[in-house]
Amino acid sequence: MSSAPHSLQRSAASPPSSPPSLGPARETRRAAAWRPIAATQVAGVLLVAATAVASRVLHAPVAAFTRDVQDLAGIPWFSGAVSTLTVMTWTAVATLALLAAGVVRTGRRRAALFAALAVALTVDDAFLVHEAVGPENGVPQELFLSGYAVLAAVLVVSFLRTPRAGSTVAFLLGLAWLGLSAVADTVLHHRFLLEDGSKLLGALTWLAVPLLTLKDRAPRA
Repeated sequence: MSSAPHSLQRSAASPPSSPPSLGPARETRRAAAWRPIAATQVAGVLLVAATAVASRVLHAPVAAFTRDVQDLAGIPWFSGAVSTLTVMTWTAVATLALLAAGVVRTGRRRAALFAALAVALTVDDAFLVHEAVGPENGVPQELFLSGYAVLAAVLVVSFLRTPRAGSTVAFLLGLAWLGLSAVADTVLHHRFLLEDGSKLLGALTWLAVPLLTLKDRAPRA
């Protein structure tokens, strides 16, 4: 009967156990979670700094880089609405294409080439690279268009290896729309609805390419 009180006394006298350690693996995961946040902050600061530098180098006010085009030009708010939607669509295509290129295991080379073309067309359409930036700096626009055409031709050959895949159908259909837009731009002058409308349709169709690529590569339940 006397052993129970002694055990209670020993348990009461013993110090409370320390909480379990998080361990190096959990601490590593917690540290890794801050990396994307840090990357966004660094990228934002660099972009703002680059804007200030460009303003000095080009002798242009900062507002020329930061303000909306409608405010600077004094044009209606809906000016360039289709063009803005097209750039937004291109951005989504490029983002999903980069994701697909980093996730898929089979067909990664094709996914990477498509992502490269999507990123190039996004930057080109947003900043008028082949229409203004290149020619104003001594680079003919034909050089850009030829590069896009070569990359697209390589992708056509690659996609045709899987002709029945949904991503192949989406790529070829989108390419047809973009080809029509290029023809309207170079041959059918002032047919803006045909040129810009078919470009928007091409970008929207290509939005399905990385989505279908990710779907095809997803593990079966």
